[in-house]
Amino acid sequence: MNTIALTLASAFSLWWVDPYGNDPYLPDAEPSGGVITNVLGCAAAKGEFESISFSVCPSRDLKKVDFVPSDLTGPGGAKIPASASDFALVKCWYRAQGRWETSWSGHTGKPTLINDLILHDNDLVRVVEAEDYADRTILLRFSYADGPVWVDMKKHGAGKDHFRHEIFPVKDATLILTAEASGIAVATICAQKYGVPVLFAKKAKSDNIEGGLYQSDIFSYTYKKKVTLLVAKDSIHSSDKVLIIDDFMARGEAMRGLCEIVQHAGATLVGIGVAVEKGFQGGGDALRAAGYP
Repeated sequence: MNTIALTLASAFSLWWVDPYGNDPYLPDAEPSGGVITNVLGCAAAKGEFESISFSVCPSRDLKKVDFVPSDLTGPGGAKIPASASDFALVKCWYRAQGRWETSWSGHTGKPTLINDLILHDNDLVRVVEAEDYADRTILLRFSYADGPVWVDMKKHGAGKDHFRHEIFPVKDATLILTAEASGIAVATICAQKYGVPVLFAKKAKSDNIEGGLYQSDIFSYTYKKKVTLLVAKDSIHSSDKVLIIDDFMARGEAMRGLCEIVQHAGATLVGIGVAVEKGFQGGGDALRAAGYP
């Protein structure tokens, strides 16, 4: 059993809430099923990940609340350093409309506040609240060299292109390269946008690959083993301008391997893109420091 002691000011109360509960915890009400406390505790076996959730309920409007985690303390003076814990914000945002519809929205298709977005950066997503359903939306931040831009995700795709891809020479790409299997979906969407073919690196040689291969050895932290990325030599050429796309990037091993394949082929790398970069794991920083676009 490990606990986090919380010193509470009179400006707010703190509630323990079930991280696996079915009820939404929304900003305009006390959390359903929550328990007021000043100590959070849980029990976990060695090497096990355990979630603890709490909600802060202010008694008046607060401009800012800082959360500074301390070490976790347990029986016999045992401690787990704060650095071993991952602290994130559970943010409420609007979800509805077709594939985003949830049981909490009552299947009405109307934008409804749901608390299911876990962020390390609260300002990554901004929520625009309004009485009129038509005016409710979310803004997603994109970072550029000259500053951030927040894109209205409800308007994107309605005949307009709000993404500033023109600051990268990706329009010149002749080929999109990804790794099987989860990167294929994102890469296909990009290929449709730019009207170019998709090539995905396989992680095992199959009978339908003939001729020579370009390959790169990487370490998969997901599977805790070495993996070899393989691309047929007749699928990528020195004249190609390659855009690498993937769904997630953590330590950047898959990206590094794909970059090596582009280099082996003598092709030109015009950019790297990911849907989600886990910035705290340093892969993107390492690639940028190495000069990759």
